[in-house]
Amino acid sequence: MIYRCPNCAAALTYDPSRGCLVCDRCDSAFRPEELIVTGTEDEPIVDMPSFQENSDDAHTEQMQCHIFTCTACGAEVIINDVETATFCIYCGQPTVVFSRVSQQLKPDYIIPFKIQKEAVALNIRYNLRKKFFIPKEIKNFQIDTLRGIYVPFWLYDIDYYDKQYFTVEMKILGGATRIHKGYFREAISKFEDLRIAASRVLEDEEIYSLEPFYSEEMMPFMPGYLSGFYADCFDLGKEQLWGKAVLRAQEYFDYDMRQALYKKGIESELLESKSPEVTLKKVSYALFPVWFLTFRYHGEAYTMFVNGQTGKLAGNLPVKKLRATILFALWTLILSIPFSGFSVICCLSMRDTVKHPLSHSIAFTIFSYLLFLIPGLLFGRYFSSRLKKGMRYTKSSKIHRFVKERQEV
Repeated sequence: MIYRCPNCAAALTYDPSRGCLVCDRCDSAFRPEELIVTGTEDEPIVDMPSFQENSDDAHTEQMQCHIFTCTACGAEVIINDVETATFCIYCGQPTVVFSRVSQQLKPDYIIPFKIQKEAVALNIRYNLRKKFFIPKEIKNFQIDTLRGIYVPFWLYDIDYYDKQYFTVEMKILGGATRIHKGYFREAISKFEDLRIAASRVLEDEEIYSLEPFYSEEMMPFMPGYLSGFYADCFDLGKEQLWGKAVLRAQEYFDYDMRQALYKKGIESELLESKSPEVTLKKVSYALFPVWFLTFRYHGEAYTMFVNGQTGKLAGNLPVKKLRATILFALWTLILSIPFSGFSVICCLSMRDTVKHPLSHSIAFTIFSYLLFLIPGLLFGRYFSSRLKKGMRYTKSSKIHRFVKERQEV
């Protein structure tokens, strides 16, 4: 469906900076809730889906989806199985569409885009400018594709209760410690809007790297917020992701439990047993805003992710290995100088008792350098593995296709 301006009938698009649907022709602005869906026999202003209640689930609200034909130019647009908002490839009109005759769940909530398209590339360039090891060619990237896509999420309200038994090491009077077995703790955590991405294409790590999304700014869903952006419906059901939601709640709960133990003066803990009880209170369906920017470097495609609500940037990029290696070696040398200098002074001061003070000084200098170099190499290896793991997402051909396959305007 295309939202048209009541004043001049031009297509409306959602403007994140104004929080309104705006008309580029007459500069009118309308809140999504202000628009009334109407039309004429010749050209309906909105091809409106119908919503019906599912008797098997009081929460589930359904909408009847129809094969999409652009109401601006009459062209039929081919889209993928999960797109619900796109642009007409022929006339460029922003369009909320429904691809096939099927039942699709209406979202409960949406976080509208707040970051404008023009600010996305500027934000990425600004952040990359501060990265010393990023190649200059990447900092001056040429945009291949830039898409604002609403990503589907399931939001779980969960009560997580658990009894946990620990073996702990705790301080006693006099500064000594003792081992206490069978240390018992119980608590309940109430999770609201515990979010799990409902897309097969996007993996958890890349989505969670964009956190936080602020639930306080969620709005009741209105299709008008989709106009001018792309949007997907879920392809992973709430039942499929229930186990993942419980696992994430468990991770949060266990972390908080350990922190509570440390606050009580317990120095170490070993979890012996647990008996969690999980109660599902409610599940909601929401769309969250994400910008996807693709560019090429040395013939390979890279995708950067930007939180469309906060502007947070995610995605690892290649670094200049030679520059990083040289800087690391110099930094290790600088750190080792004070220690090696102290060792040389000690050796020279004992030249009356040491037969070869110069040889000892050189040996201590080498030892001092290695003392800093070896931990540094281990840290560098860890950092390199983390970088490669992160680049698995930015270089993912699956993500690149996910972005590129949208209709070109």
